[in-house]
Amino acid sequence: MVLNETINATINITTNVTANITYTGNIYADSVIRYFDFTIIPRLIDIVTAPVQNLDMIWIIVPLVGALVLMQLYFGRNPTEKLGWNTAFGNSIALLFVCVNLLNHLYNTFGWSAFQFEWASPNLKTIIALGVGAIGILGMFLDLLHWWPERLAFFIGSSIPINLIAYMAIVLVYSDLVPIDRVTFITGLFFFIILLVVFKVFKFLVPMSFEAKKEIREEKEKKRKEKEKRKLERQMAKLKKKGEIILS
Repeated sequence: MVLNETINATINITTNVTANITYTGNIYADSVIRYFDFTIIPRLIDIVTAPVQNLDMIWIIVPLVGALVLMQLYFGRNPTEKLGWNTAFGNSIALLFVCVNLLNHLYNTFGWSAFQFEWASPNLKTIIALGVGAIGILGMFLDLLHWWPERLAFFIGSSIPINLIAYMAIVLVYSDLVPIDRVTFITGLFFFIILLVVFKVFKFLVPMSFEAKKEIREEKEKKRKEKEKRKLERQMAKLKKKGEIILS
């Protein structure tokens, strides 16, 4: 009860703040600002607070959030280490477990009717659950066979995109407070950008390990020596060229 009152008070404060925002006077900029103020931000609040409104999803949300924070902590502590194909492969498998959990929830809630598709009115919650599984299987095989660019695979298969996909799917399947529409999709992208920025700052603030500092110093020294070597080679080439001109 106290927690719900706190959340409601926070939402009221946010609403009052957005209502008093001074706009720019530019019709296009003001339209974007209003769209965020009265559409995206309220939907983002609904998405973030959904686990509190439906405590059944807490059991799967808490491990996801905990894993996300711990992975960001690890790479903040060891910034010289990079995500590998094996980690991206494992993250894709995690989506399969989320898919199974969502399907189990749908079965326990709606029975077999959750899996009876009608083209006129498809069950969007079931489609989302199966979609998460499809993304997991696709990512798993692409990572297993190294069939897509390494940089793209490591970005999509990293903890933030994978956990956000899982979180959004859990909220949309478990909760009836967040509608499945275009606004939610746009809000999810906005949420993704926020997470990237927040965890970028978070990793920057995490103290680096001694080994990471040593590797960074060694890498800087290596680059410095390579730069000096290239500079010396260019100078030698110029001197050699001048010598050839004089001899000619």
